[in-house]
Amino acid sequence: MFSGRARSIVIISTIALLLAGAALLFIAFISLVFQPFWITEKSFYHSDNGEQLVQEIFDARNAVVGQVSVHFLSVDNADCIFIDVGDIDIIIDGGNDEDGPYIVEYLKGLGTDDIELMIATHPHLDHVGGLDDVLEAFEVKAVIDSGISSSFGIYQDYMRAVEREGCLFLEDDDMKFDLAPGITFRIIETGDNYPNINDNSVVSQLTFGDVSFLFTGDMCRNAEVRSLNKFSEVDVLKVAHHGSRSSSCPAFLDRVNPKVAVMTCGPCERCGQNHGQNVDTIAELERRGIALYCTDRSGNIIITTDGSDYWIETSPRP
Repeated sequence: MFSGRARSIVIISTIALLLAGAALLFIAFISLVFQPFWITEKSFYHSDNGEQLVQEIFDARNAVVGQVSVHFLSVDNADCIFIDVGDIDIIIDGGNDEDGPYIVEYLKGLGTDDIELMIATHPHLDHVGGLDDVLEAFEVKAVIDSGISSSFGIYQDYMRAVEREGCLFLEDDDMKFDLAPGITFRIIETGDNYPNINDNSVVSQLTFGDVSFLFTGDMCRNAEVRSLNKFSEVDVLKVAHHGSRSSSCPAFLDRVNPKVAVMTCGPCERCGQNHGQNVDTIAELERRGIALYCTDRSGNIIITTDGSDYWIETSPRP
C-alpha cells in the first residue's frame, strides 16, 4: 500500500501526464486548423529576385503581338479577368468557389494551355474562390498575391493549390514587366497594412501602345487617395469593389480619367446597396461621360486592342 504522501505524488503525476497529453492534443488540433496561416508566411516561395524570375518567364514567350484581348468574365458579384497576350496568359482573380469550373471551361475554350501569371488581388472569397480549380487545370508559372492571409476554407484551398503547384510565389510590390514589344504590365504598390483588407488589393496596369487598362481589385478610397501620384490616365478602368460607394472617389476618377469603365457586379437587389451595383457610382461615371459596361447586364465583356484603337464585345454567360 502507498503511504498518503506516495498516493499524493502518484495522483499529481497522473494529473500532470493527463494535462500534458491534453496540451499535446490541443497543439495538434491548432496545427491542423491553423496550418494555412503558417503556409501563408510563404517563406518557401519567396525569392529576392522574384521580379527578374517573372520577367524571364515572359521573355521565354516574348514575340511580336498584333492584338491583346482582355476578358472580364461574368461571375456575378465577383472578379475574374483574363488577359490574352499572344502566348502569354494572365489571370486576375477567380470569382467565387462555384465559378471555378466555368472559368476553367472558358479558358480552355480560348485554347489556353498554361498561365504565365496569376494574380490574387486579396483573400476575399469572391476573388480567390475559383483559383484552386484554375491551378489544378493549368500549369501556372507564377503567382502574385497581396500577402494578406485568411482563415476561410476557400482561401486555404487556394493556398494549398499554390503549394501543390510549386510555382514562383511573390507578394506585390512595384514591378514592371515587358510582355512583348510595346506591351508592358505593371504592379502598382498602393501600400500594405491598411485596416480594410480591400485597400491591400493588388493593383495592376496593362499598356499596349496608346491603350491602357487599370485593374483595381477592391481598392477603396483610402488607398486611391494615398496613391494618386502612382496613377495616370487610362482608357479602360475596372471599377473597384464592384461599384461600391467605398471606391471610385472623385479625385481618383479625375486622375485616371477613363473613357470606358467595366463593373463586375451582380444584380443590385442581391448584392445590397453598399456592395455591388451602386447607383451613386453609376451616376458619377455617367455624369463624366464614361462609357459603362456591367457584367450583370452584358455578361462577359471582351475588350480587344491593337495598341492604337480598341473595340468591345459582349456575350451572355451560358
